Amino acid sequence: MEIITLLSEIETSIMKVKRKFSKVFEIENKNGGKKRK
Repeated sequence: MEIITLLSEIETSIMKVKRKFSKVFEIENKNGGKKRK
């Protein structure tokens, strides 16, 4: 039971990190595109 809860917590944390990174990457891509152009 403890292992299952740990896995679920890890999954949620990974999803949160992915969301943060996706937002950062979107901002970087927009800024990078403007600078490159």
